[in-house]
Amino acid sequence: SLWDLPQPVLSIVQGGAFGGGLGIMCLSDFVTVDEQAKFAFSEVRLGIAPAVIADFILRKYSPSQVLPWMITGQFFDSQQAQRNFMAQQIVPKSQLDEHCDHMIQHMLKLGPMAVRVTKRLIKKLAYSVSELDRFDYVTRLIADLRLSPEGQEGLNAFLTKRKPRWSLT
Repeated sequence: SLWDLPQPVLSIVQGGAFGGGLGIMCLSDFVTVDEQAKFAFSEVRLGIAPAVIADFILRKYSPSQVLPWMITGQFFDSQQAQRNFMAQQIVPKSQLDEHCDHMIQHMLKLGPMAVRVTKRLIKKLAYSVSELDRFDYVTRLIADLRLSPEGQEGLNAFLTKRKPRWSLT
């Protein structure tokens, strides 16, 4: 469900994420972790494999990014998570709540349809094999979006230097 969710998925990790929790974190669109957080694909320590989450994780990350962690179950830290693109930001634990509020306020300013379409666009382009299909898709998409009510409102708001009607902040 998270893979197909059209809204932004934000994860704020305090302390750590292990096994399926790390899988959820990896499926998120934007991840902030506290600077002391620890992570592990701990399934192999239990004698099982990260089978449920592996398919989704390998859609997002290259095997070279995750294989060492998935086959060893070793712990890794916030800096290693960020270097492997599993976390976009590292924040001191004392600032996590404030950061979370800031991220939510930011997301409330975005065009809801534009976010949904952009998530779909990224997945379509990432998994499409034909360059012609990708070109046709993006040219139709941008034309449709520019003519949509949300696209018109966003462009008009920008040109008249005001907030768009959907902005909740």
